[in-house]
Amino acid sequence: MKRTLIILDSLLIALVLVLGFALFRSVQNQRNEVSISSYQQQVNPQKDSVTDSRHTELEELSIDVHQVKNEDFSTLSGLWKNLPESNEPIELLISGFSATMDNVQYELVLGGMERYNNLPYLELKKSDVLSNLSLGIYPRGTYIPVLLADGTIEQSGEHDPTNNERDRIIVGRGALLVEDTKHQVLYREMEETA
Repeated sequence: MKRTLIILDSLLIALVLVLGFALFRSVQNQRNEVSISSYQQQVNPQKDSVTDSRHTELEELSIDVHQVKNEDFSTLSGLWKNLPESNEPIELLISGFSATMDNVQYELVLGGMERYNNLPYLELKKSDVLSNLSLGIYPRGTYIPVLLADGTIEQSGEHDPTNNERDRIIVGRGALLVEDTKHQVLYREMEETA
């Protein structure tokens, strides 16, 4: 009986070791994949975000305007960035009611609806004081109104320089010039992970 228990204990220890090793290898492989992906992004930073493999993974995730209007910002969660060729890189990390930009943490507050398209915009609040920053929310399939050189606001999407096949957030409110819109718009790069 004692010998049987010793054999069973040995088998259990061996099983734990094998499973531990398999888990270790799996985690190591995942880290290597992330490292390879990071390296490829560093080697080729001009790679178009639209063709990025992460875009395919995020196709299922989309901004839900109704949730945002009801102050549920969960469909906005993730890392948002402007295009690599933009003059000033902008990164925005959204998690729940919190947003971080330029290493400053803000609280997200529903500001209202844009007059051009009735889409929600958010205000960024820091220490219970509204900042002068706001975020326009544009789900895929919508157009961002732009200010033309003659001073008119174009809303049909004809001059919208952004990729309307993707969700977008724009830093600022109202219509911006076409070139400013192109550089201020943020695309989701990475979904928030719990």
